[in-house]
Amino acid sequence: MKKFLSSFVLIFLFVISIGVVGCGHSHAYSTTVINPTKTTNGYTRHSCECGEFYDDTYTCLISFESTSQGNSVSPSSLPQIASKIVALGSVFEKIDNTNDYKIVNYVNLTPNQTVLNSTTVTLVWQAYTQAEKDCLNIVAKFEKLLELSKNYSSENVLLRATQYIRTAKYTTNAWNIVGGNIDENFITYVTQNQGNINVASLRETATLTSPVSNELIDFIHMFAVINGIENTSSINSGSADLAGWAGDLCTLVQEIVNAGATGSQIQELASQEFNSNTSTFGSQDLVADLDAVNIMQNYYNSTNKTFSQVLTDYYFSTSKAERKTQFIQNVFGKTYSNASQMVTDIMTRLKNNFLITYFCNTLGINLTTHEAQFIACATAFANYFFEN
Repeated sequence: MKKFLSSFVLIFLFVISIGVVGCGHSHAYSTTVINPTKTTNGYTRHSCECGEFYDDTYTCLISFESTSQGNSVSPSSLPQIASKIVALGSVFEKIDNTNDYKIVNYVNLTPNQTVLNSTTVTLVWQAYTQAEKDCLNIVAKFEKLLELSKNYSSENVLLRATQYIRTAKYTTNAWNIVGGNIDENFITYVTQNQGNINVASLRETATLTSPVSNELIDFIHMFAVINGIENTSSINSGSADLAGWAGDLCTLVQEIVNAGATGSQIQELASQEFNSNTSTFGSQDLVADLDAVNIMQNYYNSTNKTFSQVLTDYYFSTSKAERKTQFIQNVFGKTYSNASQMVTDIMTRLKNNFLITYFCNTLGINLTTHEAQFIACATAFANYFFEN
């Protein structure tokens, strides 16, 4: 009995010892501070090399709207934080001999009006995804471009700015017709007056990633379409269509015609090439065409927002499905129950646009002679809007 009790005591003490030291040693904890984001709380993690850890010192989510305490940023302190008009480095400048930053490039704020604690600025910036940061940096540069355009001349400010970007890639006679000729002196003016914000890099930006849908957008093509729209101040003008979706549809038709497809092969090839990475009407151009129309219509409908605000609001809130719905409503002004209804309106719109007729002649195609190819490409385009 004594032997049994002794064994029991030993086992009992062993179990207690495991409960006290866990894996059999005294823990040595290292400390890591995890910053909060827009979706997760911050905290301090204490970790031992054996894998044991515990968390404490929790901090609240970063909010761009709330005025409550914690890591939130009050809209009254920084109105455009809600619209994401922020880019670390080009928006904030460190105040000498302090740990605070002042706003130096922004929308609708007076210089030095608002001072934010450096920790808050850093946390706000860290809360963005890389796609959001890239978008915001582009917005900051474009805002500076608009400022330079206004300083250069108070007339045609947005038109001149969009021409500046468009002419980095599109300079043919057709593009000069739909978007206007660039003032070469303005290009030099931007280079000489852009300061530490590299505005000229906008002409070298290949793509932009949509923060919500995560789709790649041909950046210069989008601004070329915006240029064509702004040149007539309408998303439904002949030049707007030619600059964007309708012009791209014509180049796709040329591609199908040149491929020599006949019969059922025409529709098969059109469906295969449309929205592909190798097509003249590829995925990046497609998204650029739709976004340009939607952004400009939102801008024309807005009574109290700058172009930069409209741009950022759109990209931080618009899903792929919403992009499609907005485009159909903006361009055709109706809701379709099937793709064939949309194809009918597309063909009517193409035939009634004399600029499209002119452009097709330069491509060696014709709306009558190559009607089958046009219908096939229009069908591929319309089907896109009815895909999930």
